[in-house]
Amino acid sequence: MVISIGIVSLAYCAGCEVALASMERFCNLIADGVVRIAYSTLLVDSEKLENVDVLFVTGSIRTGEDIIAVKEASRKASKIVAFGSCTCFGGIPGLGNMIRREEIVGGVFGSVQPSESGLLPKLAKFVIPLQSVVDVNYMVPGCPPPEPVIEALLESLVHGREFTLPSVSICNECPLNRDDKKPVKEPRRRLLALNDVDVDTCFLKQGVLCMGPATLAGCRALCPSRGAPCIGCMGPLPNSRDQAADMIDALSGVFYMIEPLERILEAVLDPVGLLSMFTLPYSTIPYHRRVGVEEVKRDAN
Repeated sequence: MVISIGIVSLAYCAGCEVALASMERFCNLIADGVVRIAYSTLLVDSEKLENVDVLFVTGSIRTGEDIIAVKEASRKASKIVAFGSCTCFGGIPGLGNMIRREEIVGGVFGSVQPSESGLLPKLAKFVIPLQSVVDVNYMVPGCPPPEPVIEALLESLVHGREFTLPSVSICNECPLNRDDKKPVKEPRRRLLALNDVDVDTCFLKQGVLCMGPATLAGCRALCPSRGAPCIGCMGPLPNSRDQAADMIDALSGVFYMIEPLERILEAVLDPVGLLSMFTLPYSTIPYHRRVGVEEVKRDAN
């Protein structure tokens, strides 16, 4: 049996498609005739999406046209995969939910309003996760999704197994996580601290904010193991809707000796941009829940 895959790309950077197409396992499945890419505006020359076994959706939902495209595509697929953190949680474009769309467009185009001239689709009020629009079978987070998680998904599709994500945090697979439980007495600004940080020691234990405790495992702690703090791109752990709240809870167990508490805030120049970098539309802060999906669609048209 050949598994047909369609890929619908919304507001995206193409990183998820590149991560998938560059995997040796994926290429071998195509070469062996096990998997066929039936539709992808980036990877294959196909005019339109036909019925497929699996639909991969990448990128953020940013316009009413995105909602229409996703709904139409979902009717042609047996299974739907939210592929990448933009689709799962809103991603970095989701930080735009804090800013009026007029300010976003004005900041990029100045006085030009491309949506009014018909050059570009009009922005919706909010970025929303894919599962707010259609039922999703599998969520594959990451920016882009890491190879171990993609491979687990492919194996589940090929062999008919259930796909599951890890249930622990990045810290559980991080080689820098050791048993030192000493509290931190001095928070350090993230960028400035990296100039003299010990890359062989846990970042949090050096006072540098690392999103590892509040971020889902699966990437094998790629960033911390190579000298950079985790930025949280894998999103929250299972049964959590607010990565920022989880991280604040984790910090209370690390920075509890620091007084006054304002010193911690001084070390975080952009709290929302750091703690909710990839997950703001998915969080408990109800930016996109102020309006329904249908209202977002009508507003963007």
